[in-house]
Amino acid sequence: MGWHEDAPDAVPPAARHFPAGSRWHILLRLVLDGDVQKEPYNRIIQEYWVLCSRESRRWAEGIAIHFEDLSSETGQQVQTLNLRVPCSESKTRERHESDASSAIPSNDITTAFQGGRGRFTVEGEEASSFIYPVGSYGKLFIALTWILLLKDKAFEKAHGVALRTRACVLYNANKGASYPEIWLDTEPTIFDLLVHVNGFAAMNEHLIAPDDTPLLSENEEFLRVAAQITKDKYGDSKEERFEYSNANYSFLGILLELITGKDLWLVVKEVIIDKLELKDTTFDIKTLKLKERERVLVDGTRVSADGTQSKVEGFNHLTHVVHYAPLGLRTSLRDLATINREILLALDGEGRLDVEKDHFKWFFAGVPMAPCGYRTQLGEGYGSERYYSESPNTYLFPEQYTPYHLGKLRTRDEAMNVAFRKAGYIDGFGCNVTLMPTRGIFLIVLGNSTGAIDTAFHISNLILQEALRLSDPVNIIKCAIEEGKLCRTILEQIEQPEELTQNSTRPAGDLAGTYIHERYGQGITVHEDGTIQFHTSTKTSSTMNLVHIGRDMVMVCRGKQGLSFETWSVWRDLRFEVQRSRNRLALVRPGAKYAYKQTVE
Repeated sequence: MGWHEDAPDAVPPAARHFPAGSRWHILLRLVLDGDVQKEPYNRIIQEYWVLCSRESRRWAEGIAIHFEDLSSETGQQVQTLNLRVPCSESKTRERHESDASSAIPSNDITTAFQGGRGRFTVEGEEASSFIYPVGSYGKLFIALTWILLLKDKAFEKAHGVALRTRACVLYNANKGASYPEIWLDTEPTIFDLLVHVNGFAAMNEHLIAPDDTPLLSENEEFLRVAAQITKDKYGDSKEERFEYSNANYSFLGILLELITGKDLWLVVKEVIIDKLELKDTTFDIKTLKLKERERVLVDGTRVSADGTQSKVEGFNHLTHVVHYAPLGLRTSLRDLATINREILLALDGEGRLDVEKDHFKWFFAGVPMAPCGYRTQLGEGYGSERYYSESPNTYLFPEQYTPYHLGKLRTRDEAMNVAFRKAGYIDGFGCNVTLMPTRGIFLIVLGNSTGAIDTAFHISNLILQEALRLSDPVNIIKCAIEEGKLCRTILEQIEQPEELTQNSTRPAGDLAGTYIHERYGQGITVHEDGTIQFHTSTKTSSTMNLVHIGRDMVMVCRGKQGLSFETWSVWRDLRFEVQRSRNRLALVRPGAKYAYKQTVE
């Protein structure tokens, strides 16, 4: 191991088992090379990726990889590879006969590689039974549930609902007497909320997100303040706006519960999960825990700028502990491949979803924030070269840095260049899904780490770049190390801002107490050791660190000590002015109209 592409005649040991002309060995090089293992880039525990076509009749007729960190800290000794390439059926050949760049080898890789610190074997179809949380990708399941329900004219008539039904009118007509009315001046429709148009303001910092519990029973605070938060931000403006907000899908979930009389997780199960026979997918924590007997529930990992790791504890993404307002969905590579294949088949009027193309095409309509993600025309413009990521650490890259030049495909058919990317990121986990409808392929990358480098996004780009031959071959090892150093440098600056030093900050334990937002009711608890948590009556944030950065100013740091960076969260770098009045304290965000006021015991 440790060889490089700089030597033109070098051939990696693993690549000897690949068919002539195959380019997939470059991914093995990324995993195996010893130099990368020294970088935080490769400090991940588990990773999957899969590339399938809609003609693939089983999920395994794609490409999947799972590898485990072999560092001495983990004590793990095995890396495994499951690699199959889809067969080229007649329909695929017809679609790509004039497009050499889309040709994918049709050989199965069945040999094993033994060497160095890792051992590669081919897994059986049932072996890859790892379950990941996929964050906001769960929104696609909610959107698809709405589509499948509304294609039924009897359902529309029985419940008086359609895509263009005004969401607030529907809610107020069906809510119980004990729940407050909700009105938004923009009067969004069901469709508007599905594509984040004219909906709620972003409010994740207020811990408003669905979890595994019935939304109506656990989200009274959402019902009480969501519209008020939106009104406070936008006033009485009725101008069309686009804002990505988990609150839109919280409300859509509540509407599903109201009109069906069932919990959200059960509605999704009956409409999608059971229909497609998804064995590893659930919003329900009780169901998830039952699967633990026969599946591996993957643990999440945080990677800091210096390469150290910390584990994300427990199933907190499905309980009352909230890190980044996730939707709580857990699923496997196998199930994600199944549902994405069915989505592509539905565009051709085929598959098990049983929807007409007209019912489904808006998923890929290019409208802002559509359910299947952001639309990109490969090879056109700066944005397509960067190939947008929804990762929470995208901002680590300076504007001029473009490591992935995803060039234009060698085809005259511009539709072959269209791709959509949907992502789901939460603390410790990353999910990237790319769909190319005309080409009829999709790419899934699942990872269980967040940190200085967005590994899921990085690997996704490298696979596209090499598999579709979008640019000249690059030294992936060199690019990975270059990107790693750049991201770590920027992350170090974030962890320790220029105006702050470890010596100039001190824990804010002197502010110990509970503070309640005077308008929205959200709470803050500062502990005597200087740690801080945000909370509502049902949800609690991860533990962070509150430090003094001046006489009357404090800042939330994303670790438990000093200025350490441990958690990607909406509370990062929040600053509060400390106000004192009549022996009571208040914490006020700079420029905010309302304060968090200390409670009296």
